[in-house]
Amino acid sequence: MFPQRIAEKLGPLFSFKLKRTRHRSQPRPLTPAKRPSLSPPLSTLLDNIASTSRSCRRWPPQNDAIRFLLYWIIIVGTCLIVFVFFALHMTVRPSQFTAPRAVPYDDPFVPDAKVVSVDPVSRTIIMNWYPELVDQDCDVNNPVIVDIFIPTILLDVSSPSYSSGLSDQPVIRVNSTQICFARTQTYISFRTVTKLVASREYLLAQEIGTQRTFQSYPFDIYIAPFSFYTQDVQTGVVKALRISQSFGIAVNFEISLIDTYLAWSSDPNLQFYLRIERSTATKSFVVIVAITNWITAITFLTILASTLVYRPHEIYSEMFVVPVGAVFAFSSVRSNLPGAPTGFGKSSLFSKYENKY
Repeated sequence: MFPQRIAEKLGPLFSFKLKRTRHRSQPRPLTPAKRPSLSPPLSTLLDNIASTSRSCRRWPPQNDAIRFLLYWIIIVGTCLIVFVFFALHMTVRPSQFTAPRAVPYDDPFVPDAKVVSVDPVSRTIIMNWYPELVDQDCDVNNPVIVDIFIPTILLDVSSPSYSSGLSDQPVIRVNSTQICFARTQTYISFRTVTKLVASREYLLAQEIGTQRTFQSYPFDIYIAPFSFYTQDVQTGVVKALRISQSFGIAVNFEISLIDTYLAWSSDPNLQFYLRIERSTATKSFVVIVAITNWITAITFLTILASTLVYRPHEIYSEMFVVPVGAVFAFSSVRSNLPGAPTGFGKSSLFSKYENKY
């Protein structure tokens, strides 16, 4: 006991020695001798099998590089597949129509139509026409000279062949001699600027108040009426023209043939109507922008409502950064929309009241 009292007075420096000596002084318990086993126990084998199966089923792998590569392939591949799917359905296809579709014709010249551009603001469509000589029998003594006509009422004042007179003026005179015996390859063409009719349906005989206007963007629809006939300069015979094919794309617009009419009366002529509307890509883009604007506005109003309910320390100023910034950003998106009108427009209630009564 004497060494123990000395250690208590001197401090903890000797306490650990005392504890060691005390533990050494205690007798060790007798344990039976272990026999060396030639094979591991069954429990160890089961644990090893379970750990191996868990490591095989571990997904995703623990390596960051492999995980990044797998996630990148999944995300980029999914976005690429979705983009290709929608791109194939939203591409603007060139116009392909013939007018009339299947009617025999004997006119020596057949033009090809090419769509150049569509201007819904000025209500005009610009098209190039390329007459081709169908009758390859080039006779010097008896050339074929034909005038191609379009009714003046369908032409815009900016059209090269527009005339303010009552009678129709030929848009071009085609001579077979120039095509057959030209020293160089000639490409005869003429351009027309015709008018568009704003219409909600295919019918043209509608009241002005019920027709679809530019205010319906991007779901505005227009009708382009055309009428052609030819006249032989030598014989004076009037015939209806036939459009062999069409090509060309009007940017942000889709053009399709509605109907054709071939008149065999005293004044034969070909009449056909084209339906012009916004492309699917333009409509989708405008709708997505509008939905995004509404989602941003709803988010901002939700945050404002939460400030009236929850305590101030639970509302952070950073919550208002994205909605407020998006409000100012979306105000400039309208000017970048393809073919969007400059203003929002309005409908007059007084005019409706006057028409009603």
